[in-house]
Amino acid sequence: MTRAKAMKPQEKGFTLVEIVVGIGVLSLFIFSFTEALLLIGKSINKAKLKTIAVSLVNEQMEYANSSFDYDHLQVTPASPLPNPYSTETVVYGSVVFTRSTTVKMVSENPVSKVFTDASTLTDTGLKRLTVNVQWTDQNRTREYSITTFVNNPARTGLYGSVSGVVTDADGMGAISGANVMFSSYPLWSASSNSIGSYRIS
Repeated sequence: MTRAKAMKPQEKGFTLVEIVVGIGVLSLFIFSFTEALLLIGKSINKAKLKTIAVSLVNEQMEYANSSFDYDHLQVTPASPLPNPYSTETVVYGSVVFTRSTTVKMVSENPVSKVFTDASTLTDTGLKRLTVNVQWTDQNRTREYSITTFVNNPARTGLYGSVSGVVTDADGMGAISGANVMFSSYPLWSASSNSIGSYRIS
């Protein structure tokens, strides 16, 4: 008659509790790793979309600066008159980028040294060119824009300064150490301070 071999006292296996705890720890690790990968993927995609927006803005700004001198840069009329610069859409994957261009006549205030919108019928000798790109990412509207000034060579300018605050894409946090410059005059530049403020004069 064959007898069943009894387990020796030193031979041990895993209990059900140990197996359940092990599976729980492994699941937590896999979940955390997956969340990290998703977060990295979102960050990479956000940076990629921002790069595309920057390229679209720079492309239009370079085109406007190289194709139109002061006299041929048409001022955007007030609504409902048509904008001479048509709004464009660029599709990347499932993301739609909308690019708009506006040109405003501006005047300088000799006291406050700030630029303000002027009547489109009055030639002040200074135009403000703005290119803006908007897109939707993660159910939020994002935008990137560049503004530059186009000067009439025959105009006698005033001394002044340009100042502002550099913030992140959400407009919530100030960015220090950012380089701000005029695209047409790179020597006119400044860096933002610890609270994001800058002044070019």
